[in-house]
Amino acid sequence: MDVVIEDFKAGAQANEIAERYDVLQLADVHGAIAYYLRHKDEVEAYLARRGREAHEVRVKVERDLKPGPSLSELRARRAARKGG
Repeated sequence: MDVVIEDFKAGAQANEIAERYDVLQLADVHGAIAYYLRHKDEVEAYLARRGREAHEVRVKVERDLKPGPSLSELRARRAARKGG
């Protein structure tokens, strides 16, 4: 539902959205849009929460990633293996 609503909010028509996602039927897209329009405040709160959660996960993953060796470190390793 998230992508359907984001596309709809960006100005896409229901038929365009259905064409973008081959797993969706046009009726499903209309249903998602209708639900959004009837429950706009709830859906906006849900989308905001999902956005915050996604940001938190992204920050955690980036923080926990250990950077790989630099190019100069890789060259030094290769030189050490070759004996020189």
